Amino acid sequence: MKKLFALLLALCLCLSLAGCGGQTQSAAGTWKSKLDLKRLVGERLGEILDHLKSTDVSVTLVLHEDKSFHLTVDGTGVAAAVQEAATAYFTGLLDSLGLSQAQYEQISGKSLETMIEEAVGKIDQEVLSRDVTGTYTEEKGSLVLKAKGLSARGSWEGDVLTLTVAGIGKMTFTRG
Repeated sequence: MKKLFALLLALCLCLSLAGCGGQTQSAAGTWKSKLDLKRLVGERLGEILDHLKSTDVSVTLVLHEDKSFHLTVDGTGVAAAVQEAATAYFTGLLDSLGLSQAQYEQISGKSLETMIEEAVGKIDQEVLSRDVTGTYTEEKGSLVLKAKGLSARGSWEGDVLTLTVAGIGKMTFTRG
C-alpha cells in the first residue's frame, strides 16, 4: 500500500511539473525605454547634440492582448532643444575663430540662423514625436513587431524586453 501511495504521489508530482512547464508569461503590457536622440536624427548632429543636457527621448510600447501594439516616441520639445544646442555650438565655434556674428554674416552673406538651419536641417517633429501601430507575434519568449515603417524583433525575460529595431538598433525596455 505504501508503494502504491508513493507511486501515485510521484506521478502527481510529475504531472504537476509537466503542466507548469508549457506556460510562459505573455509579453502583453506596457514597456518603457529611452532612446538616444543621436540614434534618431543621425550622427551628423553629434557635436551639436553634445551641447544638450540630455539626448534621451522617452519611448513607450504597449502590447495589447489582441496582438496589436502601439509605440509612442515622445520627443516633445526636442526640436527646440536641438536648435538651442546648435546655436550654442555655432556661437562657440565663431568665438573660437575670433569672429562675431556680425563679422560672420558679413563674410558669408548669411545669418547665423540660416547657417544653423542649413547645418541642422529641418528636424522633423514627426520623427521625434510619433505614434506607430501594428501587430506582433510572440512565441516562447521571442517577439516580432510589424507595422508600416517599422520592423522589430527581439525577446523578453521577466520584466526586460530587448528589441532590435530596423534603422535604430538595439533597444531595452522595462515592463511598467
